[in-house]
Amino acid sequence: MDFQKEYGPRGLQIIGVSMDDGGRDAIAPFVRRTGINYVVLLGDNQVSSLYGGLDVLPTTYYISPHGDVIAFVNGVISKSEIERDIEQVLRSGVKN
Repeated sequence: MDFQKEYGPRGLQIIGVSMDDGGRDAIAPFVRRTGINYVVLLGDNQVSSLYGGLDVLPTTYYISPHGDVIAFVNGVISKSEIERDIEQVLRSGVKN
């Protein structure tokens, strides 16, 4: 939520994808309760397969405004790592 608030004005759009089996009824109360300020989509196996399968959760994708996957990171990473990646992508459009 902090990243969306801070970097949204610079073009960042956070999109969460819930892979919970309970569907909308399971995730909607959590989204409301926590005050999530970004889009949360419901994922399924078809969505997962479009991104090459998800062997690890969470998986973070950096996607350009044109829809190209620039990079992805499997597993939990620190806030400072995410912030570094966001800054790099916003500056250059490419993540190393």
